[in-house]
Amino acid sequence: MKNKLRILCCLCILALLCGCGEKRPPNEEGQNHSGENGVTAIEEIEDSSPDAQRTEPPVSTEAPVEEDAELARFTGQVYVENRAEEFDLTYYTRSDKPGQYYLVLKVLGEAITYDLRDNCMPETISGFETVDVDADRNEDIIIDLGIYGKVRLAMCYLYDRETQKYVPLEGFDGLEQGQYNKILGCVMEERHFLNEYVRNKYTVKDKKLLLTGSLYWAYPESVPPGEIGGPRYTEKALRDGEMVVIKDNVPESEIDLSQWDMSSKREKITPPDFAKIYDSVDELWQETPLIVEGVVKSTEPFIHTVGDDAVPYTLFEVQVSSAYKGNARPGEVLLAAEYGGEMTAEQAGLDKKFPELGEVEKTEKLYLSWGDTPVYSGQRLLLFLSDAQGYQILDLDSPYYMLLGEYQGKFIFDGRDLFIQDLPAAERDRRAPLFIQIGVELF
Repeated sequence: MKNKLRILCCLCILALLCGCGEKRPPNEEGQNHSGENGVTAIEEIEDSSPDAQRTEPPVSTEAPVEEDAELARFTGQVYVENRAEEFDLTYYTRSDKPGQYYLVLKVLGEAITYDLRDNCMPETISGFETVDVDADRNEDIIIDLGIYGKVRLAMCYLYDRETQKYVPLEGFDGLEQGQYNKILGCVMEERHFLNEYVRNKYTVKDKKLLLTGSLYWAYPESVPPGEIGGPRYTEKALRDGEMVVIKDNVPESEIDLSQWDMSSKREKITPPDFAKIYDSVDELWQETPLIVEGVVKSTEPFIHTVGDDAVPYTLFEVQVSSAYKGNARPGEVLLAAEYGGEMTAEQAGLDKKFPELGEVEKTEKLYLSWGDTPVYSGQRLLLFLSDAQGYQILDLDSPYYMLLGEYQGKFIFDGRDLFIQDLPAAERDRRAPLFIQIGVELF
């Protein structure tokens, strides 16, 4: 029955089945428990290695204390030396340091403690996966660390035959969207900035990640007459201990995308059927009645019903720091709504479509969205909002706004000097996100 749920949720754009970890022997694919470009300098590829992103893994030696609140707990089995061993994975929030979290992995008679980064979104934590990462016929444990801004991070612990203990895989927690790719049999990550992307491949050597290949692509601002449009690719591979360019600034037709677990991006794109795509900040400016910059103060799920159908939204309060258009004032708190959020299978109406659903399955959590980043408290945003008649579809007693053009009207602060449009991954494959530079007079 769960397979039916997953298939249906995929058709609803994005669904994450959230539930507690359960004890069960893994199959050959391992366990997966979830609570769920004109090409620039090629040196940028090398800068995306884990070592370039983190120098000191945040491993803690502090033991959990009784006052620390349990945030989430998962249990499972891992297969080592031809036997099954149970383990326990628990996430905690520190009682003496609000907003700081850590996890404790208890396996093979040892408790391993790991500190999560300060800007962790604890509600996005989704458990673990067991898989043989280093091809030694023993299962390793990949632990989800949650979402940080627009990036999901993870940590990996390898089974060490010599000590018969689990040890950290150095560099894994520095990967962006890091995962073990079962099709290619290697560790992979994907990074992006504006309209530039890089996908990296790694193998494991001496309990460390070794970069073995990189595929970089970007969308040129213009295409000369007679040339093929679309992204331009540069591919690098490890040769005799060095990363060398094997294809430079070539069209998609010259890249074997199957070696990167990718197919033609234009064939994969299924963007929402929007009435209008905004191609510039000026277009957004012209059609929105309100533009504000601010910080999210709170979020709340909201289920919008249309007949027998239920649609999840997220309501969020944003405290205005600057108003660029409209009547909002600095310090004012506005209520806004965006599509996407969590709901149960019963709320989604799946119990009516599948009467055989059990009581537990009816309460399973689904997360639906366009694939963009969910808003969270403390997030700094630049928003293009509207309260026009077509944007007043929710049954709310309080005045509220909605994003202009769905996610097209949401820009996320990058931590440096830009607000970057929050496009889902599938949409970024089709076009580059818009961005607004702080300090530049655009409005």
